[in-house]
Amino acid sequence: METESSINVSTTTITSQNVKKNSEIEFMEEYVAKKLAKLPDISDQVERNNLLDGVEKGFQEFYDNLNIGFGKESDGKWEYIQNRNGAEIYRKVNDNHPIKSVLGYITVTGYSLKELIDFNLSWDYARHYDKYFLDGYDFKRLDYHTYFSYFQYKAIFPISNRDFVCVTSIRYEHEKKRVAIIMRSIEDEKFPLNPNFVRADVVSSGAIIEFLDEDDDTGKNPEKKAKLRIRQILSVNPKGFVPSFIANLILPEALTVIHFNTHLPTFRLWLENNPDKH
Repeated sequence: METESSINVSTTTITSQNVKKNSEIEFMEEYVAKKLAKLPDISDQVERNNLLDGVEKGFQEFYDNLNIGFGKESDGKWEYIQNRNGAEIYRKVNDNHPIKSVLGYITVTGYSLKELIDFNLSWDYARHYDKYFLDGYDFKRLDYHTYFSYFQYKAIFPISNRDFVCVTSIRYEHEKKRVAIIMRSIEDEKFPLNPNFVRADVVSSGAIIEFLDEDDDTGKNPEKKAKLRIRQILSVNPKGFVPSFIANLILPEALTVIHFNTHLPTFRLWLENNPDKH
């Protein structure tokens, strides 16, 4: 049995031998690995290989979408639609279903990488700020940077509530001073279809958090307050009966980045008052 002190997180890093590791990112590798060590892991090698292939595909699709560029939707580009709480929101047409993908883009100053990742991944705090969130929890891991979750969202009457079974994977890219997180739907026999929910599909979603500071990160403070840029993509097929115009209107509300300026200060206070939720 592995203890926290024996966890090997080397496979979570995307970097070359000649690139100096970023101390904040290295801290996050260890921090996330210790959290995921509490989850049961997958022992079946065939299942592991299939899931790893899906994760690699998810990262490739996410990066491809991120690199499409800005312009007009009619040209297959990310088209600007609005600014919400300091976050620029873009959308583009999907090839595989009628619900448009959305991209949120924001720069924040005075917060640590740890605070932003905790905010993105905390089911407990989601109950405080997201009026549509019902419940969610993590139930197993593939390794120390890839894990699986089940969560539920409330819909607007008369539309049925939605639930999801997803894999989330994190990459630590020291050379580019950034962390990438992707999420996509999977099937799991432990979570059959629930008659009270419509099983929705996260097609290819994720976020990249990048350091914009000009210094070379020679400090040793793993929770350094920094200037960070976050780009987040959501591509969701809600399945069931949802008019496309309603889904396209609601989906930007699910972008975490539109909540940063409003909720990050209260999230910091909430963490201080709930140290067991770190």
